[in-house]
Amino acid sequence: MKTKQYSLWERFTLPSPAFFNRVKGCGIALVALSAGLIKLNILPETITTIMATAGAVMGLVAQFSVDTAKVEVVK
Repeated sequence: MKTKQYSLWERFTLPSPAFFNRVKGCGIALVALSAGLIKLNILPETITTIMATAGAVMGLVAQFSVDTAKVEVVK
């Protein structure tokens, strides 16, 4: 069974699985939390920078996942 290779733009615009939608939301929340903590100077800047980076990577990876079951229905 051959799987289709999607371009970056297709991966960005196609629907994501429900799990990765939740991961994307958690990543965005982590970035927002780290931005607030940077502004308040509660934690050291290195920890909040790591939190922001982890949240951004979570959101990016989740955005590029593709729900192949929904793609077959759409096309």
